[in-house]
Amino acid sequence: VKIAASFSAEYEHIKKHQLEDKSFTTKVQARFVRYTAKVLPDVQLDQSFRNRLLRIAGQIQQNRKLSTKYESELLVRDFGTHVLTSVDAGASIVKVDQVDSSLLEDTTTNKVTISYSASVSLPGLASASMKDEFSYTKTELEKYMRNVKNSDIRTYGGPPMSPENFTLSKWTTTIGNDLVAVDRNGFPLDYVISTTTLPELSESLVEEVVQSVRTAISSYFQHNTYPGCTNPDAPNFSKISNLDDGSCHEPFTNLSFGGVYQECRFQGKLINNENLCTKLATKNPQTQTFACPDGFEKVLLHEGITHKAQHQHQCHKCWVFFKCCHDQSYYASAAYTSYWCRAKPNSVVHEDSGFMFGGLYSDRTNNFVTQTKSCPQYFLPMVITSNVRVCISDDYELGAKFAVPFGGFYSCQNGNPLADAKVNKSCPKGFSNHLATIDKDCEVQYCVRTGQLSELKFPSVQIPPFSDVPAESIEEPANYIISHNSEAWVQLVDPKMKGQTPDESSWTTLDSAPKEMKNLMKKFTQNHVVKENDESGMSKGAIAGLSVGLTTAVCVIVGIAIAVRRNQKRKRGYNSVE
Repeated sequence: VKIAASFSAEYEHIKKHQLEDKSFTTKVQARFVRYTAKVLPDVQLDQSFRNRLLRIAGQIQQNRKLSTKYESELLVRDFGTHVLTSVDAGASIVKVDQVDSSLLEDTTTNKVTISYSASVSLPGLASASMKDEFSYTKTELEKYMRNVKNSDIRTYGGPPMSPENFTLSKWTTTIGNDLVAVDRNGFPLDYVISTTTLPELSESLVEEVVQSVRTAISSYFQHNTYPGCTNPDAPNFSKISNLDDGSCHEPFTNLSFGGVYQECRFQGKLINNENLCTKLATKNPQTQTFACPDGFEKVLLHEGITHKAQHQHQCHKCWVFFKCCHDQSYYASAAYTSYWCRAKPNSVVHEDSGFMFGGLYSDRTNNFVTQTKSCPQYFLPMVITSNVRVCISDDYELGAKFAVPFGGFYSCQNGNPLADAKVNKSCPKGFSNHLATIDKDCEVQYCVRTGQLSELKFPSVQIPPFSDVPAESIEEPANYIISHNSEAWVQLVDPKMKGQTPDESSWTTLDSAPKEMKNLMKKFTQNHVVKENDESGMSKGAIAGLSVGLTTAVCVIVGIAIAVRRNQKRKRGYNSVE
């Protein structure tokens, strides 16, 4: 994995010193392995992990693509991207030096002597044979130590290091049982998903689960990859980049940006007539329409769709002793089409035309300009895709200090016309691509000038899930009947409905509702009848039934008495008062 460890505290610490001190790094360590633990082949899966895989399989069977993706991303979040197959238990001591870069330019020094000097600088690390091999140890070591700008010694496992009279032999004898994992081996998480570990699933279904988990792992790495120039000596160097894209010496290009806009089409019905397009439709600020300004032409970026489901639960009394309930489901979708505006080819672009680019952000990522989920001052957020807000401004006087040279957008669906025509899903020369979002498994990238992000803070790792909680469509409303004491209930399903889950296999259809009502009434009657030959006494159900029966009888008698009394009063008539 090319970006492995690029978000660790050690990586950030080392890179910071390399840039601030203009230094290079040497790292030496002594590692002592007490034993190695290995996982047996075809080992059984942990039950919680296994249940999560079965849940993903269930979503696939129901053809719930969004839920499948979401559950797979949750799996990666909770269980990681790899599974360990072996672990070395022991202890280690590590020494990291930041050495002045000028030492590499010294003609009397080479990488071999630097490596040896770094080793002997940790007492007891270099063997006696190595010392005999290098007769000039003292001179080289002194030169090396004079150029060390920062040194850090850490122990992992074993006792804390005591600088006084420290020797490796003495330290190793005191390790005891204070062991840690000093090395690991493993495979990607999807390697353990097979028909052997999930025998109850078909081979084709297992393969679909594997592909879904593999896609979630790939998405995790895509969200945490920052392409750019990784050579500190290059003019386009970017300190936050963790993947070199070959742009270290590309010339800069001046391009014009005409803003963005997004069209939206709404279908369906939601509670209170909510319209999903209200938050998705975006007009270009200069034209106040779904069009580009004069001198610019639209470029199709991405087409996507978002969904939302809502439910209302309503109940009412029915059949005297029962309560009938109904779940009304609402479902709607919004199809959006994102465009950005570029200067027309071979046309003269006037100075201060179009917009300045101030970065972008989403619900899960910060704007690299502000380091927050916001736009710089004097910039407006414009929505594209389902959750990205592009920051643009035409206030050239006040907003120019926040502007970033912009090189276009591209996605898995459409390329960047500003780039090479042969490989148009890329950035122009002098620009590096950065991930804006992954919308329904489609990457949307944006291009900024290479090295423009060199002054930024180190990014933090992005944790899945990267998709929203899915709102899967529920086409049929749910109906069910509940008995008076909630001890018996029947779920009613339309007989035409297909693809019921195992939990739904015991549900009855609407066609058989009268029969089920008779069964409920029969059960109700049985619970309210006390057999005379029942020597063991009344059951709890009979007692409850008798209580309800007595209460009902009392209410009826009281009601009759009140009615008779009122009737007698009417017959008496009225007496005049003189």
